[in-house]
Amino acid sequence: MYDIAFPPAYSGSDWAQSVEVINDKTNQPLEGELETALIELVVNDDCNHPVLRASSDDGSITVPEPGLIQWRFSKEQIAGLCAGKTYAVGCRVTPVGGGTSALFVGSLPFLDGEFR
Repeated sequence: MYDIAFPPAYSGSDWAQSVEVINDKTNQPLEGELETALIELVVNDDCNHPVLRASSDDGSITVPEPGLIQWRFSKEQIAGLCAGKTYAVGCRVTPVGGGTSALFVGSLPFLDGEFR
């Protein structure tokens, strides 16, 4: 599992992110499993309550190429986040054959990006 310090997301803007998933043994992009697996991402507040969710099941997480996952939350979806706070991010994968694994955890600073 990896620990990622994401670049800040800003109020008034979408938060779009891509993450390359690497096979620890070969140091190559993870191929095959991601395209058919269930991939879930959650963003939690400082009380560990989920404030955002994304999943490959509902299409909010995609695998545009082998070893790459991406997601996008609209500015409306992230409007409930508090500027100046840092949120915990976690992502897990469940291949078709079962066996859920954590892909990464991370931190997401959320900053005021509104133009006034």
